[in-house]
Amino acid sequence: MGLYMNQRGEIRDIDDDLLGIVTEIRERFDVRVKYLDPDAHREITDAPYVITDQQDNVILTVWHLDRRVIDKLYQMQDIQQVQKNYELAQAANKAELARKAEEARAPAKDLMLRAFKSPKSTYTFRNDEGKLIKINNTDPTGEGG
Repeated sequence: MGLYMNQRGEIRDIDDDLLGIVTEIRERFDVRVKYLDPDAHREITDAPYVITDQQDNVILTVWHLDRRVIDKLYQMQDIQQVQKNYELAQAANKAELARKAEEARAPAKDLMLRAFKSPKSTYTFRNDEGKLIKINNTDPTGEGG
C-alpha cells in the first residue's frame, strides 16, 4: 500500500498497483486522474475514476483503473493522430484543388486584364472553341455592340 494526498490534502492508502497505473498514466499522457469517492458522493452513479485533460474536460470515465485504461488511452492517442493526419491530407488536397482552379482561371484573368487595360473601347479574341468574342468597355449593359 502506498500513501497518496488528494486535492483536499487528505492522506489516503492506495494499492501499489493502482498507484503504479496512475503514475504511468500521468507520466505518459498529459492528463489528470481523478477519483470520485463513492462514499462521499452516494447520489453519483458515474464511474469512480475520471480522466481529464488539463482544462478538466472529461476524456474517459472508468470503473476499474488497470492496464486496460492505459491501452485505451494509447488507442485514443492513435485515433487522434490518424484524424490529424487525415485533416492534414484533406487540407493539402483542398490547397491543391484551389491551386489547380486558380491555374485554370489564370488565362481568363490575364485576358480580362488585357481587355480592361486596352486603350481601345472594344477588345476582340477567340475563345477555346474558336468562337470570336468581343468585349465592349463602353457598353454598360454588357451585351456588346
